[in-house]
Amino acid sequence: SRLKIHRGEVKWILKQSFRNELPAALLNRPKQGFNVPIDQWLRGPLHRLLRDSLLSPQSKLVGIIDRRIVSQLIQAHQSCFSNHGPILWSLLVLSVWAQRYLTPP
Repeated sequence: SRLKIHRGEVKWILKQSFRNELPAALLNRPKQGFNVPIDQWLRGPLHRLLRDSLLSPQSKLVGIIDRRIVSQLIQAHQSCFSNHGPILWSLLVLSVWAQRYLTPP
C-alpha cells in the first residue's frame, strides 16, 4: 500500500514514525540478513523429526530418496563430522510438504 512504499522508499511509514527517535544512519542503512541455526536444530530439537520424516518406511519420499545415503548424511551431520544441514533441511521440508499435500484427505 502507499504507506509501506512511498516514492520507492520501503517501510516509509515506519521510518517516519521513528525519524525523531533514531539516527538517520540507522533508519537509512541497507537491509541486513541474519543466519538461522538450522545445523544446530537438526542436531538437537529437530533431530527426531528429521529421522522420522526421512527414514521411516511410511515416508512419502520412499522410492524417491535413497534412505541408506540419507541415513549416512544424518549420521555424519549428527556427529559433526560433516555439515549436511542445508541438504537435510531441504529434504525435511520436502518430506513435510509431501506428507501434508500428497496424503489423501
